[in-house]
Amino acid sequence: MSVHSDRARDKKAQDVLYIHDTLELFGASLDEQQRLWIDAVRPSMPTRTARRAKTIARDLFAEVTDTIREAARIPQDRRLAPFD
Repeated sequence: MSVHSDRARDKKAQDVLYIHDTLELFGASLDEQQRLWIDAVRPSMPTRTARRAKTIARDLFAEVTDTIREAARIPQDRRLAPFD
């Protein structure tokens, strides 16, 4: 069970779009973000919580779902500016 599973259908798609936007904005620094996760964030979390976060992320994006399709249909008229 996750917060995502309790969300309204339209909000789930919006959440997926936010994740996409985050990857667009910070994709160039994924290696740095992974190091930050490993060195700072993960050690500060209970083991069970960290394991659950990883499982939820894997399960949420394991396949293309209706939620992901709905996220792709949300208007893309906003402009994202990745950080360099």
